[in-house]
Amino acid sequence: MNRSFFKYYLFLLLITSCAQVELERLADYAIQARAHLERGEYQQSLEYLSLIESVKNLNDDLIVMKAINLQKLGKGGEAVKILENAKQIFPESKKIQLHLASNYFYQSNYLASMRTVREMGPAHMYNLPAGKILLKTYLKLSENKKASILSTTLLNKQPADLDLHFYRGLSLFRLKNYRESAEDFKYCFTHDFKTEKVAKYLAYIHTAQKNVAEANIYVRYLALKLPQESFTRKMFLRNLLNINSVDRIASLQLFLPFVADDWEQYELVKALNDGNYYQEASELLATLYEQDKKKIWVALNYSKALVQLDKVDAASEVLNQTAQLIQGNEKQTLRNYMALLEKRKFFEKNRPQAIVANVEHTPVSNKLKRSTASVDFVDYEVSKGEVLVDISKKFYGTEYKWQVIQKHNKPYLDNPRNIPVGTKIKVPISP
Repeated sequence: MNRSFFKYYLFLLLITSCAQVELERLADYAIQARAHLERGEYQQSLEYLSLIESVKNLNDDLIVMKAINLQKLGKGGEAVKILENAKQIFPESKKIQLHLASNYFYQSNYLASMRTVREMGPAHMYNLPAGKILLKTYLKLSENKKASILSTTLLNKQPADLDLHFYRGLSLFRLKNYRESAEDFKYCFTHDFKTEKVAKYLAYIHTAQKNVAEANIYVRYLALKLPQESFTRKMFLRNLLNINSVDRIASLQLFLPFVADDWEQYELVKALNDGNYYQEASELLATLYEQDKKKIWVALNYSKALVQLDKVDAASEVLNQTAQLIQGNEKQTLRNYMALLEKRKFFEKNRPQAIVANVEHTPVSNKLKRSTASVDFVDYEVSKGEVLVDISKKFYGTEYKWQVIQKHNKPYLDNPRNIPVGTKIKVPISP
């Protein structure tokens, strides 16, 4: 009997030892799975979890880990199914519910995400991180009032949370409460959080409210960080008259490599000319002119800027070079403008001394306005098949200025889509 008992004891000891080894092995698999997840090695993490699952059912922690791996691998649908099944097995697990709500959100199922967070109860709904998921869901559903209230509630508990400041700023911005929105965005900006994104909102807010000094801080920042984005250049144009010369020239140099569109180039040039910044305009146009000397609108505006700087000979040279490179009516248009410049040079050389003295004592802005009166228009002869949108494209780099040409030629252009060949029209150089 003692021998039988001893054998039974050894058998139990062996089973216990094997079980202990198996538990240690599974625990090691779990550690390895988490380590791979933290290193971003999601497939390897899933392989270790599969080894555990082949022996026993995963607990809620390991199920969440598996869902995170799947979501990171772009298999959000599978992650949702696993978490939905786990919710039935672990109905009290807040961790399962939280990650299920998060996965619903990333699958754009915002109503299900909101419902899942609310099922967790007020104790979790008004605390992090469940509150953040609900907050982002409100913003996606354009429930901006609810988002602003919830973000304020959460900020009362976590006043330094940058995510919450950003979300509240965004909800208030959408509600057009720009003053308080700017405060939250500025808090994010000063703490280097989403700086490029909040700088866009701050530039827009201060530009709209005509806070010149504040707007220029963020416009200059965007010019350095995001010169390739059209939004940056739009804010630059809207603040152009209030930016000092050094920043204006520096910003133009940053923008130019990214301004490939004729229309945007034209808008930059027009804004500079309208602000009487002829030196900057001529520098910008000089670069554009070297890139493509065949562009009519560049040649005309470059020569106009040079005229404003009293460089009439240089303006004539620009037009002459372009005229040699092009054919047809465009060549004649440039020659007409060159003739106007020659008349201007003759007038400057031969006008009475009294008039010269009078002009020299005239304020610069008035002098410039007076000197441009004879070169506002160029004559153009319509070719076969041309309509106003084609002419607009040639002169302004965009088709959308055809109404400007029509306005100055109403007696001859009743139908802008049917213009007789050889019709002579006047095209304003700067519409």
